[in-house]
Amino acid sequence: MRRIKPMIIPYTVIGVTGLLIFGDALQTMTRAQLTRNWSLSRGQILQSEIEVRGNGRHFCALAKIVYAYPTPAGPKTGVRVRFRDGCLTAWEQTAFAKTYIAGINAPVYFDPERSSEALLMPGSTSFDWWVQALLGITFAAIGFTCWMREYRALRGRFSLR
Repeated sequence: MRRIKPMIIPYTVIGVTGLLIFGDALQTMTRAQLTRNWSLSRGQILQSEIEVRGNGRHFCALAKIVYAYPTPAGPKTGVRVRFRDGCLTAWEQTAFAKTYIAGINAPVYFDPERSSEALLMPGSTSFDWWVQALLGITFAAIGFTCWMREYRALRGRFSLR
């Protein structure tokens, strides 16, 4: 007699993993939106460049920036542009190069409770959070759809009707 190997556990793992990935993306975006309420300071860009990593086919352009800003706790320096920095799209690279030039003054948003936490663009995050959210939803949908199909098949095999 052939042994039945139910796939409910792997499908459950896939579905739950998808939910966790999606939940992390949602939490990231929610926390990014909260930065809109941070205190505003006038900072100065000390260093600004775009660093490209990778080979000719696959590459990632990263914003490398250092800025100084005053806070009630004293002067601080920061390196973050957005809540979660990642690869810049082509239009973001152009906008970054035009906006954040070394030596200019720029608005800096810092956490009033932890003044060393600062960024230049409140409420935004890198593009990859959308990819993470879609990936999470996809994994959850596939995992739970397959789980339901497997559950129904197993229930039919073992029913006592």
